[in-house]
Amino acid sequence: MTRHTHWSDFKKKIESDSRYRVVDSCSRREDWFREYCRKVDESSSREDSETRKAREKRERQEASLRARKKEVEEAHSNSMRERDRERDSHMRSEAEVSFNSLLVDIFKCDTNLSWKEAKKLLSKDRRWGTIKDVIPRADREGFYAVHLGNLNKKTKDVFYRILNDCESLELSTSWKSLKKILKDDSRFQKLMTNEKKWESDYATYMEEREAKAKKDFLDLLKEKSSLILTAKRRSSEEDAFLDDILSTLQEDKRFQALESIQTQRSELLEDFLERLSEMESSSNSKDGSRR
Repeated sequence: MTRHTHWSDFKKKIESDSRYRVVDSCSRREDWFREYCRKVDESSSREDSETRKAREKRERQEASLRARKKEVEEAHSNSMRERDRERDSHMRSEAEVSFNSLLVDIFKCDTNLSWKEAKKLLSKDRRWGTIKDVIPRADREGFYAVHLGNLNKKTKDVFYRILNDCESLELSTSWKSLKKILKDDSRFQKLMTNEKKWESDYATYMEEREAKAKKDFLDLLKEKSSLILTAKRRSSEEDAFLDDILSTLQEDKRFQALESIQTQRSELLEDFLERLSEMESSSNSKDGSRR
Protein backbone atom coordinates (compact mmCIF):
# COMPACT_ATOMS: atom_id res chain seq x y z
CA MET A 1 0.00 0.00 0.00
CA THR A 2 1.23 3.43 -0.96
CA ARG A 3 -0.16 6.91 -1.18
CA HIS A 4 -1.18 6.12 -4.72
CA THR A 5 -3.51 3.32 -3.63
CA HIS A 6 -7.20 4.18 -4.26
CA TRP A 7 -9.64 3.96 -1.36
CA SER A 8 -12.33 2.41 -3.51
CA ASP A 9 -10.03 -0.42 -4.58
CA PHE A 10 -8.75 -1.07 -1.10
CA LYS A 11 -12.29 -0.90 0.45
CA LYS A 12 -13.44 -3.82 -1.69
CA LYS A 13 -10.67 -5.95 -0.23
CA ILE A 14 -11.50 -5.28 3.44
CA GLU A 15 -15.25 -4.53 3.62
CA SER A 16 -16.03 -8.15 4.49
CA ASP A 17 -13.69 -7.94 7.47
CA SER A 18 -15.51 -7.54 10.82
CA ARG A 19 -12.99 -4.94 11.87
CA TYR A 20 -14.06 -2.82 8.93
CA ARG A 21 -17.66 -2.70 10.13
CA VAL A 22 -16.73 -1.62 13.65
CA VAL A 23 -16.27 1.90 12.26
CA ASP A 24 -19.74 3.02 11.31
CA SER A 25 -18.71 6.21 9.44
CA CYS A 26 -17.68 5.81 5.83
CA SER A 27 -15.94 9.17 5.72
CA ARG A 28 -13.97 8.36 8.86
CA ARG A 29 -12.84 5.08 7.38
CA GLU A 30 -11.57 6.88 4.27
CA ASP A 31 -9.85 9.58 6.35
CA TRP A 32 -8.04 6.99 8.44
CA PHE A 33 -7.10 5.13 5.27
CA ARG A 34 -5.54 8.22 3.71
CA GLU A 35 -3.75 9.15 6.95
CA TYR A 36 -2.30 5.65 7.10
CA CYS A 37 -1.17 5.88 3.46
CA ARG A 38 0.70 9.11 4.20
CA LYS A 39 2.50 7.49 7.15
CA VAL A 40 3.43 4.46 5.04
CA ASP A 41 4.71 6.74 2.31
CA GLU A 42 6.72 8.86 4.74
CA SER A 43 8.23 5.75 6.30
CA SER A 44 9.05 4.38 2.87
CA SER A 45 10.67 7.71 1.86
CA ARG A 46 12.82 7.70 5.01
CA GLU A 47 13.91 4.15 4.29
CA ASP A 48 14.72 5.04 0.68
CA SER A 49 16.78 8.07 1.82
CA GLU A 50 18.71 6.04 4.37
CA THR A 51 19.29 3.30 1.84
CA ARG A 52 20.54 5.85 -0.67
CA LYS A 53 22.86 7.46 1.89
CA ALA A 54 24.19 4.06 2.92
CA ARG A 55 24.76 3.15 -0.74
CA GLU A 56 26.50 6.45 -1.47
CA LYS A 57 28.67 6.04 1.61
CA ARG A 58 29.59 2.52 0.53
CA GLU A 59 30.40 3.75 -2.98
CA ARG A 60 32.60 6.54 -1.60
CA GLN A 61 34.43 4.05 0.60
CA GLU A 62 34.93 1.69 -2.33
CA ALA A 63 36.14 4.55 -4.55
CA SER A 64 38.54 5.65 -1.82
CA LEU A 65 39.85 2.11 -1.48
CA ARG A 66 40.30 1.84 -5.27
CA ALA A 67 42.12 5.20 -5.37
CA ARG A 68 44.38 4.19 -2.50
CA LYS A 69 45.07 0.84 -4.14
CA LYS A 70 45.94 2.63 -7.37
CA GLU A 71 48.29 5.01 -5.49
CA VAL A 72 50.02 2.09 -3.81
CA GLU A 73 50.38 0.26 -7.13
CA GLU A 74 51.76 3.38 -8.86
CA ALA A 75 54.17 4.04 -6.00
CA HIS A 76 55.31 0.42 -6.16
CA SER A 77 55.65 0.63 -9.94
CA ASN A 78 57.65 3.87 -9.70
CA SER A 79 59.84 2.33 -7.03
CA MET A 80 60.46 -0.70 -9.23
CA ARG A 81 61.28 1.51 -12.23
CA GLU A 82 63.66 3.61 -10.13
CA ARG A 83 65.30 0.47 -8.80
CA ASP A 84 65.64 -0.86 -12.35
CA ARG A 85 67.15 2.44 -13.48
CA GLU A 86 69.63 2.39 -10.61
CA ARG A 87 70.50 -1.21 -11.35
CA ASP A 88 70.94 -0.49 -15.07
CA SER A 89 73.03 2.60 -14.28
CA HIS A 90 75.22 0.59 -11.91
CA MET A 91 75.64 -2.18 -14.48
CA ARG A 92 76.48 0.41 -17.15
CA SER A 93 79.11 2.07 -14.93
CA GLU A 94 80.70 -1.27 -14.11
CA ALA A 95 80.67 -2.27 -17.78
CA GLU A 96 82.33 1.00 -18.81
CA VAL A 97 85.07 0.57 -16.20
CA SER A 98 85.57 -3.02 -17.32
CA PHE A 99 85.66 -2.02 -21.00
CA ASN A 100 88.20 0.76 -20.44
CA SER A 101 90.37 -1.68 -18.47
CA LEU A 102 90.07 -4.16 -21.32
CA LEU A 103 91.12 -1.53 -23.87
CA VAL A 104 94.14 -0.61 -21.75
CA ASP A 105 95.11 -4.28 -21.35
CA ILE A 106 94.89 -5.12 -25.05
CA PHE A 107 95.90 -1.87 -26.73
CA LYS A 108 98.88 -0.57 -24.77
CA CYS A 109 100.39 1.47 -27.60
CA ASP A 110 99.21 3.42 -30.60
CA THR A 111 97.52 1.26 -33.23
CA ASN A 112 95.90 1.67 -36.63
CA LEU A 113 93.45 -1.21 -36.15
CA SER A 114 89.90 -0.52 -37.31
CA TRP A 115 87.00 -1.11 -34.94
CA LYS A 116 86.14 -4.29 -36.85
CA GLU A 117 89.68 -5.60 -36.40
CA ALA A 118 89.81 -4.50 -32.77
CA LYS A 119 86.58 -6.40 -31.95
CA LYS A 120 88.20 -9.67 -32.95
CA LEU A 121 90.88 -9.16 -30.30
CA LEU A 122 88.43 -7.90 -27.68
CA SER A 123 86.01 -10.81 -28.16
CA LYS A 124 88.66 -13.30 -26.99
CA ASP A 125 88.53 -11.86 -23.47
CA ARG A 126 85.95 -13.26 -21.01
CA ARG A 127 84.89 -9.72 -20.06
CA TRP A 128 83.67 -9.02 -23.58
CA GLY A 129 80.38 -10.95 -23.20
CA THR A 130 79.08 -8.82 -20.33
CA ILE A 131 80.35 -5.60 -21.90
CA LYS A 132 78.64 -6.39 -25.21
CA ASP A 133 75.30 -7.07 -23.49
CA VAL A 134 75.31 -3.82 -21.49
CA ILE A 135 77.02 -1.21 -23.70
CA PRO A 136 75.45 -0.52 -27.15
CA ARG A 137 77.62 -1.09 -30.22
CA ALA A 138 77.88 2.60 -31.13
CA ASP A 139 79.03 3.46 -27.60
CA ARG A 140 81.61 0.64 -27.61
CA GLU A 141 83.04 1.96 -30.85
CA GLY A 142 83.06 5.47 -29.38
CA PHE A 143 85.00 4.33 -26.31
CA TYR A 144 87.51 2.62 -28.60
CA ALA A 145 87.97 5.81 -30.62
CA VAL A 146 88.52 7.84 -27.43
CA HIS A 147 91.06 5.29 -26.19
CA LEU A 148 92.96 5.44 -29.48
CA GLY A 149 92.92 9.24 -29.30
CA ASN A 150 94.39 9.15 -25.79
CA LEU A 151 97.02 6.62 -26.86
CA ASN A 152 97.94 8.72 -29.87
CA LYS A 153 98.30 11.84 -27.71
CA LYS A 154 100.48 10.06 -25.16
CA THR A 155 102.77 8.50 -27.76
CA LYS A 156 102.92 11.77 -29.70
CA ASP A 157 103.92 13.58 -26.48
CA VAL A 158 106.67 10.98 -25.99
CA PHE A 159 107.81 11.41 -29.60
CA TYR A 160 107.94 15.20 -29.32
CA ARG A 161 109.77 14.92 -26.02
CA ILE A 162 112.39 12.74 -27.71
CA LEU A 163 112.80 15.32 -30.47
CA ASN A 164 113.02 18.18 -27.98
CA ASP A 165 115.69 16.30 -26.02
CA CYS A 166 117.76 15.64 -29.16
CA GLU A 167 120.49 18.32 -29.00
CA SER A 168 121.93 17.46 -32.41
CA LEU A 169 118.59 17.92 -34.16
CA GLU A 170 118.69 20.74 -36.73
CA LEU A 171 116.07 22.16 -39.04
CA SER A 172 117.76 20.44 -41.98
CA THR A 173 117.89 17.00 -40.34
CA SER A 174 116.11 14.44 -42.51
CA TRP A 175 114.06 11.50 -41.22
CA LYS A 176 116.75 9.10 -42.37
CA SER A 177 119.39 11.05 -40.46
CA LEU A 178 117.19 11.25 -37.38
CA LYS A 179 116.82 7.44 -37.27
CA LYS A 180 120.59 7.13 -37.20
CA ILE A 181 120.90 9.72 -34.46
CA LEU A 182 118.28 7.99 -32.28
CA LYS A 183 119.17 4.37 -33.07
CA ASP A 184 120.21 3.79 -29.44
CA ASP A 185 117.17 5.51 -27.87
CA SER A 186 114.85 2.73 -26.62
CA ARG A 187 111.88 5.11 -26.53
CA PHE A 188 112.28 5.91 -30.19
CA GLN A 189 112.77 2.29 -31.22
CA LYS A 190 109.45 1.29 -29.59
CA LEU A 191 107.70 3.79 -31.84
CA MET A 192 109.18 2.31 -35.01
CA THR A 193 106.45 -0.33 -35.17
CA ASN A 194 104.53 2.37 -37.02
CA GLU A 195 107.35 4.20 -38.79
CA LYS A 196 105.18 5.67 -41.55
CA LYS A 197 103.02 7.52 -39.03
CA TRP A 198 105.97 8.94 -37.09
CA GLU A 199 107.77 10.00 -40.27
CA SER A 200 104.65 12.03 -41.11
CA ASP A 201 104.49 13.46 -37.58
CA TYR A 202 108.19 14.31 -37.78
CA ALA A 203 107.57 16.33 -40.94
CA THR A 204 104.78 18.21 -39.12
CA TYR A 205 107.01 18.78 -36.09
CA MET A 206 109.82 20.19 -38.23
CA GLU A 207 107.41 22.48 -40.09
CA GLU A 208 106.17 23.87 -36.78
CA ARG A 209 109.70 24.16 -35.42
CA GLU A 210 110.91 25.97 -38.53
CA ALA A 211 107.94 28.34 -38.52
CA LYS A 212 108.60 29.20 -34.88
CA ALA A 213 112.33 29.65 -35.47
CA LYS A 214 111.65 32.06 -38.33
CA LYS A 215 109.15 34.01 -36.28
CA ASP A 216 111.62 34.25 -33.41
CA PHE A 217 114.30 35.47 -35.84
CA LEU A 218 112.00 38.18 -37.18
CA ASP A 219 111.21 39.21 -33.61
CA LEU A 220 114.97 39.50 -33.03
CA LEU A 221 115.35 41.73 -36.09
CA LYS A 222 112.51 43.97 -34.89
CA GLU A 223 114.15 44.27 -31.47
CA LYS A 224 117.45 45.26 -33.13
CA SER A 225 115.94 47.54 -35.78
CA SER A 226 117.25 50.74 -34.17
CA LEU A 227 120.78 49.30 -33.94
CA ILE A 228 120.57 48.11 -37.54
CA LEU A 229 119.55 51.61 -38.74
CA THR A 230 122.39 53.18 -36.77
CA ALA A 231 124.89 50.72 -38.27
CA LYS A 232 123.56 51.45 -41.74
CA ARG A 233 123.93 55.21 -41.34
CA ARG A 234 127.48 54.91 -40.08
CA SER A 235 128.65 52.44 -42.72
CA SER A 236 129.62 53.67 -46.16
CA GLU A 237 129.95 50.18 -47.67
CA GLU A 238 127.22 47.55 -47.94
CA ASP A 239 129.47 44.61 -47.03
CA ALA A 240 130.78 46.37 -43.94
CA PHE A 241 127.23 47.18 -42.96
CA LEU A 242 126.16 43.52 -43.21
CA ASP A 243 129.18 42.41 -41.22
CA ASP A 244 128.24 44.85 -38.46
CA ILE A 245 124.68 43.51 -38.41
CA LEU A 246 125.81 39.89 -38.30
CA SER A 247 128.21 40.59 -35.48
CA THR A 248 125.30 42.11 -33.56
CA LEU A 249 122.96 39.17 -34.17
CA GLN A 250 125.08 36.04 -34.30
CA GLU A 251 125.40 35.59 -30.54
CA ASP A 252 121.64 35.37 -30.12
CA LYS A 253 120.10 31.85 -29.96
CA ARG A 254 117.32 32.94 -32.29
CA PHE A 255 119.94 33.66 -34.94
CA GLN A 256 121.76 30.38 -34.30
CA ALA A 257 118.56 28.34 -34.54
CA LEU A 258 118.54 28.95 -38.33
CA GLU A 259 122.18 27.99 -38.81
CA SER A 260 121.36 24.83 -40.77
CA ILE A 261 119.21 26.82 -43.25
CA GLN A 262 121.43 29.85 -43.70
CA THR A 263 120.06 30.62 -47.17
CA GLN A 264 116.54 31.09 -45.80
CA ARG A 265 117.91 33.09 -42.89
CA SER A 266 119.75 35.41 -45.30
CA GLU A 267 116.56 35.84 -47.34
CA LEU A 268 114.61 36.78 -44.21
CA LEU A 269 117.31 39.27 -43.27
CA GLU A 270 117.40 40.81 -46.75
CA ASP A 271 113.60 41.14 -46.86
CA PHE A 272 113.61 42.80 -43.45
CA LEU A 273 116.38 45.24 -44.39
CA GLU A 274 114.51 46.13 -47.57
CA ARG A 275 111.31 46.87 -45.64
CA LEU A 276 113.30 48.83 -43.08
CA SER A 277 114.88 50.95 -45.83
CA GLU A 278 111.48 51.64 -47.37
CA MET A 279 110.12 52.72 -44.01
CA GLU A 280 113.12 55.00 -43.43
CA SER A 281 112.78 56.55 -46.90
CA SER A 282 109.09 57.14 -46.36
CA SER A 283 109.80 58.75 -43.01
CA ASN A 284 112.49 61.05 -44.52
CA SER A 285 110.12 62.12 -47.32
CA LYS A 286 107.47 63.12 -44.82
CA ASP A 287 110.01 65.09 -42.77
CA GLY A 288 111.20 66.91 -45.92
CA SER A 289 107.65 67.87 -46.97
CA ARG A 290 106.92 69.29 -43.53
CA ARG A 291 109.98 71.55 -43.80
